[in-house]
Amino acid sequence: MAFAHSFAQRHQISTQASIIGMIQVPDERWQLKQWTLEGFEALIRLLLEKGNRDDFALCGPSEKERNAHLSTLHATRVVDTGTENSLRQFFALLTLSDVFLTGDTLALHAAYSPCRKNYHACRANICGRN
Repeated sequence: MAFAHSFAQRHQISTQASIIGMIQVPDERWQLKQWTLEGFEALIRLLLEKGNRDDFALCGPSEKERNAHLSTLHATRVVDTGTENSLRQFFALLTLSDVFLTGDTLALHAAYSPCRKNYHACRANICGRN
């Protein structure tokens, strides 16, 4: 938790804002679970237009280039959390989000909490909701 708090301070992320955590599916083995880069970009642009949110691009090394691109959509509201976090750091970062969007079931299970809305996304459709 200290890591997440320190990360939020370092990136000037207000814990008072609604924070949407996003993770792309981690590699090409799971292509049917992946959203396209264009889909993530369109969703982030829509969220940027709709409200005061900090959006995260959370994922592993195979999404480094995609995250770098997505983080250019807004200098302060789209935060690339990095792709070299330890598993413990990754789980800590998940605690910052109020809503979590992913097609990765491991990340979904890690993010699940009774006080957070979680969405499991496959391709361009929401296919499961807790």
